[in-house]
Amino acid sequence: MSGAWSRQRVGACAASLALAGCALIGGIEHAELGDIDSASDAMAGDSSTTQGDGGALEATSGHGVGCVELGVEPGAPWPMPGRCPTSSGASQVRGAAVAVKRWEVSTGGPVRASPVVAGDGTIYVGSDDGKLYAIDPSGNVRWAHPTQGPISRGATIGADGTIYVPAGDKHLYALKPSGSLRWTFPDGPTIGHVESIVGVASDGTLYVAYADNKLYALSPDGKERWAFGTGGAVRSGPAVDADGTLYVGTSDNVFRAVGPNGIERWSHPMGEVPSGSPVVAKDGVYVGSSNYDLYKFDRTGNVAWRFGNSYPWRSPLSAGIDGTIFAVSNEDLLYAIEPDRSRKWTFDLGSPSSFLLGRGKPAIDVDGTAFIGSRTGTLFAVAANGAKRWEFQTGGAIFSSPAIGADGTIYVGSDDGKVYAVGP
Repeated sequence: MSGAWSRQRVGACAASLALAGCALIGGIEHAELGDIDSASDAMAGDSSTTQGDGGALEATSGHGVGCVELGVEPGAPWPMPGRCPTSSGASQVRGAAVAVKRWEVSTGGPVRASPVVAGDGTIYVGSDDGKLYAIDPSGNVRWAHPTQGPISRGATIGADGTIYVPAGDKHLYALKPSGSLRWTFPDGPTIGHVESIVGVASDGTLYVAYADNKLYALSPDGKERWAFGTGGAVRSGPAVDADGTLYVGTSDNVFRAVGPNGIERWSHPMGEVPSGSPVVAKDGVYVGSSNYDLYKFDRTGNVAWRFGNSYPWRSPLSAGIDGTIFAVSNEDLLYAIEPDRSRKWTFDLGSPSSFLLGRGKPAIDVDGTAFIGSRTGTLFAVAANGAKRWEFQTGGAIFSSPAIGADGTIYVGSDDGKVYAVGP
């Protein structure tokens, strides 16, 4: 490996033992219904951990790379949805081995936002009651900051600890760790609903999409740097590559790569809307679609392969440290796809099939265990071999993406209006 990917410094990950892997899958032709040929020639490389300049721990892998940590809070085990700007959804922490409820916190509405976890263990999570809650590791609410609309998207914790919260009142909030307000965007007339989570680059630039069909780049103090017209509402991403490239899917059925200067690098029409969050890997970018295909793109915008299915892929993808891609189809099966693109296994999440509804993003631990909720209100832990390790029942559907804390605790929200801490 060479360049930014193989030498990306992630000392913060080493401090928190929360370094996540991002996926790499070899590229070949389209596969119908997961009937996949081997691509062993695309799997060259081995895994290693090295010391970079200044002694910061770095991770490299033949199947994936260490999470790009710069731009988020150092030492935070889960500082944003998907855990890192590349949106891998994976951690080197071992998740809860048993389904023991540590605590629950009630809010005033369904909790569909993804919890995030700061370096001091504080859990930040939004609720449809319009408040962002700060909860300590023991389950005590430290504060709740009100907004004027439901909060259904997860927050992002910046390098200085600022919490960036997309709210349903058409504003992006920047809050101090104490819960006081730093700024809102826009600070004048509104420009439509916030349509995405907040992506972040290594220099602290924030990326967020609005319903005016624009992707905005903001400085850490909330000033607009540029706005990119997307041609449709953002439905996938943004995920941020090591070189600052952003990947987004939009409602005009196009998947786009946008440079850190706000200029489009390439776009690819997909026939249907790209869905969920993309995953940025060492040799490509992976994204699901409503046209029943899971795509791999190379960095120049060519389709390396498509993995076909009989249902859409409307949920965010994740990637284990070993390169396994985890994806939930709308038939309500969790798929694990090997780096050679063969189907490793499927796990039935037990909800009725739906062509319309998506769900949260799987959280993947160091052992390859996937933690994912279902529309029946069950949080599942699915082992790396596809066997159920445990299940935990909540009182409502789970659309929230789980987060893994530094000690392996799983945090998740439910439509019953509660935030749960499960294990370890």
